[in-house]
Amino acid sequence: MSESRATRALLWVVSACALTTTALVVKREFKRPAEQQDSRLATEEIRDWKAVATGADTLFHSENPSLVITVFSDFQCTFCRQLQAYLVEFVNEYPGRLLVLYRHLPLEAIHPDARRAAAASKCAGAQGRFREYHDKLFESQDSIGRLPWVELAARAGVADLEAFSACRATPSIDAAITGDVEAARALRIQGTPAVLLGGLLVRGLPPTAEFRRLVASRIAIRT
Repeated sequence: MSESRATRALLWVVSACALTTTALVVKREFKRPAEQQDSRLATEEIRDWKAVATGADTLFHSENPSLVITVFSDFQCTFCRQLQAYLVEFVNEYPGRLLVLYRHLPLEAIHPDARRAAAASKCAGAQGRFREYHDKLFESQDSIGRLPWVELAARAGVADLEAFSACRATPSIDAAITGDVEAARALRIQGTPAVLLGGLLVRGLPPTAEFRRLVASRIAIRT
């Protein structure tokens, strides 16, 4: 190969690598920018945390909880689905001691069906099936927006599907979701997930060991 041809080949390889690197960076920056997973834990004490919990949907019930966990979440958020797996683990580790509440923060700019999913879950909750519908949404996360909402309701055991469908267009349901979004904004929460462990606000999804340590320490404060 002549020197000029070799030079052109080398320049082509360098250019291709640069384009690939740029594409990866753009993809990383564009993909779900408000979903938060960060090993640099950002926490803040919230004095009036009980007011934040008011009006939330109940995910896991407890009559006499040692810790109230309030989650701000989005059904199309991948880290929120991972958070749900953590919560199940914690509830199993501390049976009867955790009250887990759910507030909606649909990131509509990047998750176009998240608000409709939130409304559907609240309508399932109106018939006592919030947790079941919540779980079905996360199980079918990649199909949200394509699967009929009423089909998920049937899978979640919602009894009155006609009432469920009518509920989704109810102004009060949309107003309740807006209330959740405004509560998140008041706490300066800009992405999902965000979790209140009692009064400790954790922004983003902590590493599992750190999350477990935080839950245990907040339970110890109560007990």
